[in-house]
Amino acid sequence: MLLVLTSGILIFSGTFIAWWSNRNLLSPIVITMGVFFLFYIGGLFFWITQGHVLTPYYVALGTFSYGLGAFLLVAIKRVRPSSERQIFSELPFCSIFPLEKYFFISLIIVSAFSVLLGAMYFYEVGIPLFTEWSSFTRTEAIAGRGLYIRSLFSFLPMVALSAFFYQKYQGTLASKALMWLLLFISCLYIILYGSRGGAIAYIMPFVFGQGVISTNKATYKSMILIIVFVLAGLFLQYSYYGYSNLPLSKGTLVFIGRLTAQQVEGLDYLVYNVVPQRGLYLGRIHIMGFKGMLATFRIIPYEVAPVFGEILFRMRAGEEVATRFTLVTTTFGDLYADFGPFGIFAGMFIYGLITQYLYVCMIRGCKDHFLLAFFCYLQYVILAIHIGGDFFGVLANKGISLAIFLIIIFFLYVVLSLPSGRVFIVRPLRAKIYNRVKECR
Repeated sequence: MLLVLTSGILIFSGTFIAWWSNRNLLSPIVITMGVFFLFYIGGLFFWITQGHVLTPYYVALGTFSYGLGAFLLVAIKRVRPSSERQIFSELPFCSIFPLEKYFFISLIIVSAFSVLLGAMYFYEVGIPLFTEWSSFTRTEAIAGRGLYIRSLFSFLPMVALSAFFYQKYQGTLASKALMWLLLFISCLYIILYGSRGGAIAYIMPFVFGQGVISTNKATYKSMILIIVFVLAGLFLQYSYYGYSNLPLSKGTLVFIGRLTAQQVEGLDYLVYNVVPQRGLYLGRIHIMGFKGMLATFRIIPYEVAPVFGEILFRMRAGEEVATRFTLVTTTFGDLYADFGPFGIFAGMFIYGLITQYLYVCMIRGCKDHFLLAFFCYLQYVILAIHIGGDFFGVLANKGISLAIFLIIIFFLYVVLSLPSGRVFIVRPLRAKIYNRVKECR
């Protein structure tokens, strides 16, 4: 009981200092804290039903450490994000792409390529929503596949986000048409893919962006967007096999369980079953994750590098199970399995520092339609790591494909701009970005 009370004090203390450091409901730190609070509710479920007091305690410990890292970054940088936010539309236009026409053409080309990736995905693996077991189809479709399938998960959301911010500055018919076309294609892809994870990849970067550019009206819009997402998730659940006959009340409880208890089920299993029997993994989980990243790119065979979540699933369901389902551990579980409670505290502290630093970059210098889109999506990548754990897996799925997206769009822009003679390739990009950001400020 004492641990549960301590965990309550820790999670509310961490949430308070995170809120005090940002004072913005749409900041990445505050939204992530909300996700952690759902995990904590799931931990309380295991405490009430099975007496597992350590599960909510470790979630609370990591949440407090996360907020502490964010607070320390704000203290070191001497910033007050709430007072430094400005009205985005009133700032002068600036960009690391000085020739807007060529950037827009580059954006159109990458958009077409992104849509082609989506078409190739559905052509090769079918449409998960129309299958009897959509989760099984999605898991089998991406396991061990080449980079072109993985790239889809970053290319289309990133290009849609870039088009969204670009049209906010330009307001031309062409820029608005591209934005609405990409948003329509994105919604279609989300529905056909049939996964709440895919929807989060589109929704959360938009919400983070609204938290930077927003007035109160934009804040309300983003809140409504989150509510619509939750309701849509509940609706989609009834389209899955085995849920359509459930009463609404029972289906709602199942949905809440998916957001809470199911998210920390892997952590609970680790703390009370795996680690007591086998001991800490002492860094091997992250090595497994690195091997899994190599398997994603087909550098090594997938069979020799299963991800840790898959290993946990087989431990629980039986070694004879051959499917590639995984048991989600969250970032708390990965850190705990490798380094114990100290790993949770130190690791989440570092994550808090990084997330808050990126947010400070967003509000201080990224009044650029492209850089802001990049940092918003990067914040989502970090959130995805917290939800699913598997740092290297998320890096392979989203981080590296995001880097490839950046390389492609920079290459296209430079090639298209060369005839104008106004692109200084020799000039360091970092200095160029710094000068542009300085002008905006």
